[in-house]
Amino acid sequence: MKSWNHSDSNSAYYGNKLRILGNKIFTAHVTNQRISVYTLDGKTERQIPFPEMPNNTYVSMCAAGRDSVIITAYNPNVAFRFNLRTSTVMWKTGLTEMPFCSALSNGAVLVGGDGLNNRRGV
Repeated sequence: MKSWNHSDSNSAYYGNKLRILGNKIFTAHVTNQRISVYTLDGKTERQIPFPEMPNNTYVSMCAAGRDSVIITAYNPNVAFRFNLRTSTVMWKTGLTEMPFCSALSNGAVLVGGDGLNNRRGV
């Protein structure tokens, strides 16, 4: 178990946006619209710009293979697959109303709503 302070104190942390892929830690900074990459001992390795990520909203992030993540944003209703190596959006959809979380299993992406709406997306 480790913890550390980082210098990006002007960023908001809404939602579940921390993932470990390989030997790196990835976190989504919604205010600064980027993904930060840390070593396992907390050293900042790089910042990946993600200008399409909505800021100041609840987001969720799940791993989607070795080089991408799925990010859902609560408002506006959107889900992205973002390539961490090329800094590009691989796909984007707005089919889910108020997405609250996401998961990837056997190549299928599951996006769940917040439980307050009748519509659900997959």
